[in-house]
Amino acid sequence: MHIEQGRLDDVDLAGLNFAIMADWPGAIHEGGGKAILLIDERGDKQQREALRKIGAGEVGGPFAVFLNTYSLKNTSYAPFEVHIDGPRSHVRIGSAVELELESIRNPVTGAELSPMVVLPQGMLYNESVRYSSKVFRVSDGIAYQYSGTDAAVAPINWRGP
Repeated sequence: MHIEQGRLDDVDLAGLNFAIMADWPGAIHEGGGKAILLIDERGDKQQREALRKIGAGEVGGPFAVFLNTYSLKNTSYAPFEVHIDGPRSHVRIGSAVELELESIRNPVTGAELSPMVVLPQGMLYNESVRYSSKVFRVSDGIAYQYSGTDAAVAPINWRGP
């Protein structure tokens, strides 16, 4: 998640990133998942700790809810390369995560599609645009590859304590 503007207490987090990469053996609500927390290495000590508290669910919000469905295996600091540009979006988080999106295509005409999902009471977002993950792999503490599956781009407007 890229933070355009925001803070925790008096700690400014604008321009920083963090990511929770999780994998579950079944449906998310059934639990039993494993996750890692990746924090932008550019943050100073206070910023890193603030991002860790948010990602670990210690300040409430959606991450506290998800924490009931997985165990957090480790927290690490890494460089984030984030480029958001619709179906040309891509993210690299150190050597741990690589995500590259592409358009969903109509199987008959080949036309690019941009389906949206609207969740008026969504926990993380209210609207998202859906794409396909051309590349999606995680390989640090947990490992999986979900290339060719659903991917979403959405603004998150969360206000914590």
